[in-house]
Amino acid sequence: MDLGAAISTEQYQQVISVDSRNWSRVNDTVMGGLSRGRFVDNEGVGVFEGFVSLANNGGFALVRQATAAPLFRPQRISIKVKGDGKRYRLRLKSRANAYPIGYDAPFQTRAGVWQEFSFDPSRFQPKFRGQPVANAAPLRFDDVSEVGFIIADKQAGEFRLQIASISWQTN
Repeated sequence: MDLGAAISTEQYQQVISVDSRNWSRVNDTVMGGLSRGRFVDNEGVGVFEGFVSLANNGGFALVRQATAAPLFRPQRISIKVKGDGKRYRLRLKSRANAYPIGYDAPFQTRAGVWQEFSFDPSRFQPKFRGQPVANAAPLRFDDVSEVGFIIADKQAGEFRLQIASISWQTN
């Protein structure tokens, strides 16, 4: 038996709160748009809901919360959501950047169906005000300072995304 070749099979998980008191919203009203979004509790499930308007060059709603760095070096972030058939993005922000780059990982929901998505760092694309950022540092999960959800991409109308869990994971 080669003791030097032992491989750890331990798994770690750290849950991020979906309590609505920890979340804030940013709507396109900051740029003259008319969209509105909010984050509320519904029997222990976080709900990101509202209306996206394309009027006045608007078209997005975002909710976010500050988060502590993971207590271990995670390999992925996982979410369990029930959507409305629209596309959303999981957005992370990093302490490593001097200016507010968001790292987005898109996911497509199926209306009324609970789905689980897992993302490794390579799935996140750096963005600033919705535009790709060239030469941005790669995302490192151990530098994340904020987690959020955004709906954009010219998807006008009502939206509703239920969030049962968000967690950092290994293995």
